[in-house]
Amino acid sequence: MRLFNSTTRCVALTPEGQRYLDDTRGVLAASSLVALPLTTLRHVVVASPALLAAHGAPTHPRALRGLPCVRILPHGRVGWHFVDADGATLRVPVEGGFDVNHIATAVEACVAGLGFGQFLSYQVAEPLRAGRLRLVLADFEQAPRPVHVVYPHARLLPLRTRMFVDALRRALAGFDPLADVPVTRRSV
Repeated sequence: MRLFNSTTRCVALTPEGQRYLDDTRGVLAASSLVALPLTTLRHVVVASPALLAAHGAPTHPRALRGLPCVRILPHGRVGWHFVDADGATLRVPVEGGFDVNHIATAVEACVAGLGFGQFLSYQVAEPLRAGRLRLVLADFEQAPRPVHVVYPHARLLPLRTRMFVDALRRALAGFDPLADVPVTRRSV
């Protein structure tokens, strides 16, 4: 089943877009722009307790191949990315039983037990804390993604820009949306 929200556009980086972003990081380092780190976000896989009771918790990302997954299109088509125990990147193609292009709809589909889903940690923090979703495959998560605020270096930065940057720093200081969510790790 596919459900698309025509008022929301889902943007995914193509490999060319990722190369551009990587190139931009190099330009940023050589420019007068300031990149202030604010926090990091995890890329997590979740499932409802009912789905886990019916299918069990996968012990390896490859096990997702035969399980129902909620895909967020267009980037859900290319598969989900993980890191294996030896540090190698894994791309696992997943099949959608339910395809959407809206994050909130995808989260609710996972809560309803329609499949496993992959999200940024802040997107599923509330249903995880409430017990409506459970983390799975935490040992295979990619490194957390940094979040920065980027602004031009200037001696006389406009007051509104300084106030915005300061507000972001205060709001995101120590921000960890999953700090109080229990994580089950595989035994070594």
